[in-house]
Amino acid sequence: MGITIVQKSNLEKPKRNPKIALVLSGGAVSGGAFKIGGLRALDRFMVNRDVRDFDMFVGISAGSVIAAYLANNVSVKDIHTSMIDRKGPLSAVKPFEFYSLNKADIVKTPLHILADLASITSRKIFGFVSANNIFRRQFRQQL
Repeated sequence: MGITIVQKSNLEKPKRNPKIALVLSGGAVSGGAFKIGGLRALDRFMVNRDVRDFDMFVGISAGSVIAAYLANNVSVKDIHTSMIDRKGPLSAVKPFEFYSLNKADIVKTPLHILADLASITSRKIFGFVSANNIFRRQFRQQL
């Protein structure tokens, strides 16, 4: 699921109020959904503390989106509500906000493939003609 709680400390000299970080890994949309479910469970499990009470929030990919919300004091319940497109304090997060169609690559990629094929084909034809010159006596005899 990729939820980690980290406390940096030296066991020989413990600090009075050590900083605690919540680290969220990536995982695209499904990973984000699992993290939100895990954070809701963690939020309910913790006594006298909220998921938003960590000192630092660290995230990769989908985890960074969730970490940004938490760092801005948005509750896990509100994040969950916005992700499932319900009315709530946050506007709903739409899939096109995470994924956008790269129209330029849709046009460029087939053109690059055709150019590569043309280049390879012309090199092969030139190589065949130069290796099997029809004006060579040996080639005419084999023919």
